[in-house]
Amino acid sequence: MRQQNKELRVSPLKALMIKRRSVEHCSQPRIAIDGIRLLIPGSNKKRIFTSADHGPPRAIERLRQMAGHDLTAGSGMEIPGVGGAPGAAQELIDASIDFRKAAGNCITVVISPTPAQENLPELSQRWSNAIHWYGRACVSDADFVALPMFGFALDICAVVRKRPELEIWLARSSRKSRKTGVRTDGLTLKAAVRKVYEWRSKIAHGSLLAADLILESERVLSESIANAMLYQYVMCLEQYRSSASPVDTGEYFLEWLRKNPPSTWSPTPTTA
Repeated sequence: MRQQNKELRVSPLKALMIKRRSVEHCSQPRIAIDGIRLLIPGSNKKRIFTSADHGPPRAIERLRQMAGHDLTAGSGMEIPGVGGAPGAAQELIDASIDFRKAAGNCITVVISPTPAQENLPELSQRWSNAIHWYGRACVSDADFVALPMFGFALDICAVVRKRPELEIWLARSSRKSRKTGVRTDGLTLKAAVRKVYEWRSKIAHGSLLAADLILESERVLSESIANAMLYQYVMCLEQYRSSASPVDTGEYFLEWLRKNPPSTWSPTPTTA
């Protein structure tokens, strides 16, 4: 992260991990970095990189023409790094202790030589796999590529394999009704999840040929839903992990969540 044009050298792994073993031996740094994206607002999510991703600033030239309008041109420069006021990086780290502990426990399973012997290996690996797709979606230049990836993240975190159950999971984990509005136009949680799945399916199966479409608002909504899902999943999983005799299946996790509504913070839905 950058403060007053000076780079703040905070290792992404060190910023995310609490457990020393996770920091020293983690072979999956992208999982840690993609986890940090859940805490970063807006377009800054795509400006976080591993050292292997770093390169010179990229100049971009754009040409666009919409029906009935003249050709427009634009240019820009993408510089790696996230800007912020002095102290912003430390504030993020200080405010995310519980999240970083929960994420670190999931990554411990991934790096373990015997993951099956860890606590809740299947449910933990679901989050680690889903956060990978979320991160790839965040850094994608193309909306039509990002949208299915956000859908994949929801698919993997859906502890039971039905969309209505995913809606129930999101509602329970955030202590809301499926009829709760998640956007200023009154779009409900149920309708929002349905839209994300529709875009994923139509693009992946070819019924929506979207390579030349501008899907910015759809992307913002999908990212918001996936962000809330991944944050709530890992926070609820941490509570479940410390419960009495947790069972490593989605059905038991969902039932436990029904009986034990979480008290965790949920990211504010982004207005699309």
